[in-house]
Amino acid sequence: MKQSEIEAARLIFIAQLKALSEHSTMLTGEFKMKLKYDFTNLIKHADDLIASLEGRLQPKQVDFIQDITDVYHNLNLEIRNKAVEKYEGVKAMSDNLFNKAQNLP
Repeated sequence: MKQSEIEAARLIFIAQLKALSEHSTMLTGEFKMKLKYDFTNLIKHADDLIASLEGRLQPKQVDFIQDITDVYHNLNLEIRNKAVEKYEGVKAMSDNLFNKAQNLP
């Protein structure tokens, strides 16, 4: 790989970590016990790594990372909306089938 491709990959990686960390706030309080502990540690370590890596970058690189993170954020919103839409459709179909099955002789 060329050096420019490696640099782009590094910046994209940091943006992905930031997107993960931001998206994780939607799951706060959803896990219990060991899973909650592991989840909290994952996000804490990701945030620490982001801060460490961004601290070594030039302001233009940090801005570039934020632009990529915004794209990931928008993609996550779109994916979540589609997933909820599909889930609600599937749930409605299964609820309907369940109700019909209850009315069978």
